[in-house]
Amino acid sequence: MVRTGPAIEGAVRPRRADTAGAMLRKTGKALNKPGISNLSIFTNKSVDIFAYSVDPLDATKLVRTSRDGTRRKGKVVRGKFQLA
Repeated sequence: MVRTGPAIEGAVRPRRADTAGAMLRKTGKALNKPGISNLSIFTNKSVDIFAYSVDPLDATKLVRTSRDGTRRKGKVVRGKFQLA
C-alpha cells in the first residue's frame, strides 16, 4: 500500500475498514482465491487488453489471453511481449 496525497493532521480519521491493516487483510483474502473472472478484466471495448499468466509447463514463458479466449505463449523482451 502506498499513501498518496498530503499528510493531514487533526480531526480526519479513516474508517476502520479503510486502514492499511484492514486493506491488507482484504487484499490477501482476494489473492488467496485462484484466478480472476474474465468479466473483471475484459469489457466490450477491451480490444487491446490482455491477461498474462505463467505457463505451468515452462516457468520461463508467459501465456497471453485475449478477450475472445485466444491463448498465445511467449516472453517479455525489452518490456514487450513477443510470441515464442
